[in-house]
Amino acid sequence: MKRITLSLSLLIIAMISMAQFNAVKHKTLKYARPVCDLEFSLKGNYFALTVEDNTVELYDKNFNKLWSHKGNSSNYAGTVSFSPDEKFMAFSRYKTSNDIAILRLSDMKIIKTFSDHSHLVFSVCFSPDGKFFASGSRDNTIKIYKKNEDNFELLKTISEHSDWVRSVCFSPDGKFLASGSDDKTVKIYKKNGDNFELLKTISEHTNLIFSVCFSPDSKFLASGSSDNTVKIYKKNNDNFGLLKTISDHTNFIYSVCFSPDGKFLASGSWDKTVKIYKKNNDNFESLETTLYNTSYVKNVCFSPDGKFLASGFKNGTAIIYKLRGVGSSNNNIITVDKTPPEITIIKKEKKHKPTILDKTPPEIIITSPEVSRGLKPVVQNKEITIQGQVNDASGILEVLVNGEEAFVENNKFSKNIFLAYGENTFTVSATDIKQNTNTETFTIIRKSGKKPAEINLVEINSDTFETGEYYALIIGVSEYEDTEIPDLKNEPTKDATKFSNILNKKYSFEKENITLLLNPTRKQIIREFLKLKKIITKQDNLIIFYAGHGDYDKESAVGYWIPANAENGFPDTYIYNTTLSNNIKSIKSKHTLLISDACFSGSIFKKRELQKKKTVAYKKKHSLKSRNAITSGGIKTVPNKSVFFKYLLQKLENNKQKYMSASELFGEIEIPVGNNSPNTPQFGDILNVGDEGGDFIFKLKK
Repeated sequence: MKRITLSLSLLIIAMISMAQFNAVKHKTLKYARPVCDLEFSLKGNYFALTVEDNTVELYDKNFNKLWSHKGNSSNYAGTVSFSPDEKFMAFSRYKTSNDIAILRLSDMKIIKTFSDHSHLVFSVCFSPDGKFFASGSRDNTIKIYKKNEDNFELLKTISEHSDWVRSVCFSPDGKFLASGSDDKTVKIYKKNGDNFELLKTISEHTNLIFSVCFSPDSKFLASGSSDNTVKIYKKNNDNFGLLKTISDHTNFIYSVCFSPDGKFLASGSWDKTVKIYKKNNDNFESLETTLYNTSYVKNVCFSPDGKFLASGFKNGTAIIYKLRGVGSSNNNIITVDKTPPEITIIKKEKKHKPTILDKTPPEIIITSPEVSRGLKPVVQNKEITIQGQVNDASGILEVLVNGEEAFVENNKFSKNIFLAYGENTFTVSATDIKQNTNTETFTIIRKSGKKPAEINLVEINSDTFETGEYYALIIGVSEYEDTEIPDLKNEPTKDATKFSNILNKKYSFEKENITLLLNPTRKQIIREFLKLKKIITKQDNLIIFYAGHGDYDKESAVGYWIPANAENGFPDTYIYNTTLSNNIKSIKSKHTLLISDACFSGSIFKKRELQKKKTVAYKKKHSLKSRNAITSGGIKTVPNKSVFFKYLLQKLENNKQKYMSASELFGEIEIPVGNNSPNTPQFGDILNVGDEGGDFIFKLKK
């Protein structure tokens, strides 16, 4: 036995050095739309978040809901900030997209609203003494408000930025205000009494800046950007200089946040990860701890006691992680008795067993459908549920089926999936808490039902059947409000106008049944779909035509339209194919034909082969419901000057048949378009919206 005497201070240092950062899921809050902002109050008694449908929710420290506000969903989500004394909560976009409301927490009443900004409010933040709060807006300005008892009054407008101000943050010592902007700069303002003077402009980022945050000791400032980097700046007297650039993320960084003890920095990104960095003097080292999710990260925030890390995601979830190894904002200084006690430690001759690291991935067992090695299950249903069990000693973090999160309960998982005809390959991946991953891949064959009798493909007298009313929604977008989205020199709006004219002049489309939208906003397009839903009957026909910018989200494998008021880099301002399909599905027409002249428009459907050599049986084709699309290309870009529209218009103008099917129209333009442009036009059924094998019939005016 050997006696060793240590001072208590040395023991504390040893214990601290052994502490490791660890995060485990504690609670998940789920919403219908993306969670855009979240915040803990300074004393830790409240937690608030905002949702894209303009919902604001307030919780107590145990995450029990206390108060909720649901505003106009067209205003989208605002941001929240608590006063340091926990008497007030400020949040933006209360009644309009450019206002701010103050909620008094004692009685949960709105006591003040401000409408001083002329555009969207992106950020609000209280000063550490509670005497001021700042707001940043799309109008390129910062507004400073001063508190007078329970009243707040506009003190100053700062107009230093040349583009949208997305983030504002006070330093914890109250001496500085930082702002991040779409002009790619971070600006530092020094507080002098009631005045805020520009101290420094930092131009280190190469793209939009989404988030700025000071460390608890006010010595460091972090910024996150759409250039996929985090920048760390260090204060030297009153000067902030670049200390470090972190390039670990592979997509936009929407949020950065320091832990309350200043020892860690968290960053949330659209690469679907939250990364943690440990501060070691002036260095920030990446930890192995990375929090993965199946959706884009919108925000991250530490609780003031260091016990929790909250993160909001685009898929409508807010996840609260329970932390280990993070201190509170009040424990930076440890006071101990200066007289060290004598501590006796007995050394044993027996050697300690080394710590065994868990490197074993989860076990995956597929229980339904029954998957045997070498055999492929055969089904006829278009939708099935994949079920199974996952086992792991460390605990399961997530289970994905083809990259989408499955429902997991008691180590059993399930996921509803749709099947295409033929072979469908699926990969189930399971990840445990220690980030070990295992995968199982299998194939399911969907077999077609009984083959129907051959249709007698003889052209039937066209005058013997009714075709219902014809409606058209025609959209052309050439000019964009966001300067980062290039205009299209009026080509799409010209094409849309020509298309409207030919339908009204030559085909059975009455003028009052044609809606022509030139350079519309997202809201205007969606509202027209809602109008059509109310007026179109089961006997009617609908054409939807779109010309303008389109793009493709590789992560989710979904294409989208870009309306005139879209914001570059903000998918919530686009019209995704899923939104388009849902609107088409809700309209109870007999036939709906989508014609899309945009980049990546072919991602709307699975292509089908055409029977070009057979005569069209118009009456039979008309009797069956159809939901088809003709697009200018597949999953690739298309030229701004549309070869596709040139031949589409030419065929519609030259047609002399009383009836012409959409498949015939496509057959006439497919080869000339393919021969005169780098793209191959596409024709097919729009998936999962009610197509029954029919066809849209163009009918000449009498």
